[in-house]
Amino acid sequence: MENQDWMENDSFATDKAREILYNFFSLATSRPKSKRWERLFDQNFQSAVIFSAEFFQEKIPLGKGSELLNLKQIAFPGLDLRQVFLETYDEIFGFVPSKDCLPYETEYCVQATDVFRSQTMGDIGGFYKAFGLEPSRDEPERPDHISLELEFMAWLIEKEWFAKLEKNLDYDEKAEICRDAQRKFFENHLAWWVSSFCQSFQKKSNDLSLAQSPEETSTGFYQVISRSISAFFKEEGSVFNITLPCETISPNFDPGKEMEKCGSCPKGV
Repeated sequence: MENQDWMENDSFATDKAREILYNFFSLATSRPKSKRWERLFDQNFQSAVIFSAEFFQEKIPLGKGSELLNLKQIAFPGLDLRQVFLETYDEIFGFVPSKDCLPYETEYCVQATDVFRSQTMGDIGGFYKAFGLEPSRDEPERPDHISLELEFMAWLIEKEWFAKLEKNLDYDEKAEICRDAQRKFFENHLAWWVSSFCQSFQKKSNDLSLAQSPEETSTGFYQVISRSISAFFKEEGSVFNITLPCETISPNFDPGKEMEKCGSCPKGV
């Protein structure tokens, strides 16, 4: 769909921009070794990301969404830099996860018991299954990884506006189900911990950039991503009338305990 077509309906344009940004942030926080990461090389997708950021920039009051404007200057990764980005990604998030920057929801749970985490993981998996997403055997990842949760939000938004486009007898009900799922999943599985994640993400990428040359595009990319997700989530909070927490949540991850092995992740959208 051409960018100018988005503007025919403001509601559709807003949801389409939301879907694209969720997909972009999902890809940007996934490991560069994955096959789906290659979509970042697509110039049409890159243009759509920039257009979506500019669209939101015009809607958000001056100053509140300024970080999204940074996407206009972002240096998208290229195929020739894949290994560089992979090394930077692993330095930020850790090839073996550490407490410095954890991309897993359940590691931020106040109740660190295995039962509570299993219940939370089960709830996430239940959302995925209810909307037709199955575990990926090719690229297994824990279902509470930030990239998969962001991808799921993009999937719900896409299903909502497809239901609206169908305009059959039950399209209103289908669209409302998808919208309600977005609100519940955002509140229960994203809003409460992603701000804390973005803080550690930004600090880790900033610290890493000090040890590298100013021309290092990979660290600059992740610095922009961490700030942009935070800005975007503030706008998403207003969409669902949900206030994001101001306090920082520290992960409860114990590096001495082997992390749970789980392949219950959704397929790429």
